[in-house]
Amino acid sequence: HTGSVVRSLATGNITLEGIGAPASDSRGTLVNGGDIFAVDGDITIYGTGGQQGTAGTVHGVTIAFGAKMSTSGTGSIALEGQGGNSSGDNNHGVIITHRGTEVSTLSGNITIHGQGGGRGTSSLNVGVSVVASGDQPDGATVIAGGSGNLTIDGRGGTLAEGDLNSGVVVGGGASASVGSGNLQITGVGGGSADSGSNHGVDVNTSGVIFAHSQGSVTVTGTGGGDISGENNHGVLISTGGKIETDQTGIISVH
Repeated sequence: HTGSVVRSLATGNITLEGIGAPASDSRGTLVNGGDIFAVDGDITIYGTGGQQGTAGTVHGVTIAFGAKMSTSGTGSIALEGQGGNSSGDNNHGVIITHRGTEVSTLSGNITIHGQGGGRGTSSLNVGVSVVASGDQPDGATVIAGGSGNLTIDGRGGTLAEGDLNSGVVVGGGASASVGSGNLQITGVGGGSADSGSNHGVDVNTSGVIFAHSQGSVTVTGTGGGDISGENNHGVLISTGGKIETDQTGIISVH
């Protein structure tokens, strides 16, 4: 929580793993404010949401409320989350949210893997979500500095019959970026039956995907849902969303 500090010095690594109680709406690993910092070491966080809840919002890994997670030197960051199979909505694999929340490296790689959860009529079960919260003017920031690469792989919940089970969402003024490294985002929409708007990658509401210097950006999206569902786009850029590079960087969207 806010004011809490987890810090390793002199190449020490940090690993956190959380598993929500099976028959509950408990989240896996929740970093609610505070500071996690590794000096020349790596940070690895795993989380699995509770599997039998009904209220929803059972995320695998949550980084929120202005939390700062960072490494120095070539230290890397890895986040891996599985959303809970709640019958309620909003069971993300990994969610990084709120203004001031930041996940960053000085020159190391960042990898984020998330699988959305949900079951039954559940909706909004996103694999990886980098967003704002409510009516905040901007959102969270994920940046791999220096020559570090940023890789995001998200899969929307496949057991959910509701809508909006996207693979990766960057929105609400949030950003995912690299310095001179490469940025790769792969998203596969989920959903089942006739659910719709299960996008592979959704960049919306002033969300930004950006490569500084000579870094390249590759975005690959596959829409989900059944063939009877509607608006299951592979890659959707809307409402001021942007994919950009600086200088000589290359953008590829598939």
